[in-house]
Amino acid sequence: MSVTLFRRRQRPIDRMRETAGRTARSARDAAATSARWTGDRARVAQREVSKRLPANRRRVERRKRFLWLAAGGAAGAALTALFDPARGKARRARVRDQTAAFLRRGGRRFGRFGRKVGSDFQGFRERQAYGRSGEYVAPNNETLEQKVESEVLGRADVPKGSIVLNAEDGVIVLRGQVDTPDQIDHVESLVRKVDGVIDVQNLLHVKGSPPPNKAGSRTTG
Repeated sequence: MSVTLFRRRQRPIDRMRETAGRTARSARDAAATSARWTGDRARVAQREVSKRLPANRRRVERRKRFLWLAAGGAAGAALTALFDPARGKARRARVRDQTAAFLRRGGRRFGRFGRKVGSDFQGFRERQAYGRSGEYVAPNNETLEQKVESEVLGRADVPKGSIVLNAEDGVIVLRGQVDTPDQIDHVESLVRKVDGVIDVQNLLHVKGSPPPNKAGSRTTG
């Protein structure tokens, strides 16, 4: 019978190897556990999505059918009202007049915007061409008023005696009454073409209607 009197002492390198092995095994176990948990969650989520897809598809289809039915109902009601034997003709005439008026207002608004952009661009070109050299001198208010009166108000296609204008730092303010809405746009376009006019404030109005700067207050009152 042999008895070990002395136990071999473990070297530091052996302890380091043993610690490293335990750490590596722990990391592998943790990674395997995390991978299993992630895979389980992914499979559960996939099953939930597969369960909900048909329901979502059915809801979308029901919503589409409802919208189509609502649109069809509204169109049918509109056609019934427009082609009603008793009052359909008057309704169609009213819709036609309202549509034409809307298009005319849009056309005038677009035309004024285009003319304003054109005049602003022309003024910019003049400032770039003459502003630095000092060759161009803008007329004063009195001179600009006389110039607009002679070049615009003296024309045969402009109403006589019903338009008043004044200049304010290159901006021409038009006031007065005309016969048709087309004359409002025509006079404004002529004034914008006069050399020295920076902008136009058009307050002209058709006879029997309030001026643009007083229409809001009259309606509110």
